[in-house]
Amino acid sequence: GMVSDTTPASQAAWDHAQMVAGITSWTICSVGMMVFNKLAINAFPLECTLVAMQMLCTVLAMLIFQWRQIHIGSLRDALQWSIVIPFFVGMLLTSILALKTAPMTLVV
Repeated sequence: GMVSDTTPASQAAWDHAQMVAGITSWTICSVGMMVFNKLAINAFPLECTLVAMQMLCTVLAMLIFQWRQIHIGSLRDALQWSIVIPFFVGMLLTSILALKTAPMTLVV
């Protein structure tokens, strides 16, 4: 662990605190994303275009802020991983379509 006091009790408390912080952060981000996507699909009802714009913004952010950390490898590696794209797009699109038609209480 990262605590200077290495007694088992303090290490367990630190591990527990990290777990709680991680779960709390994940929950806040997940709920926030769902609420903002619900607001987005209500304000901009073209679901395919909305998903495409969200993905484009993500790609641009990755290229602008993380260019040096992106390591693709070979063209073969990129092509192998590109098979994931249609499935991921399908998941995003069905999520947006669910948010468009279902009330938030049903989705949560």
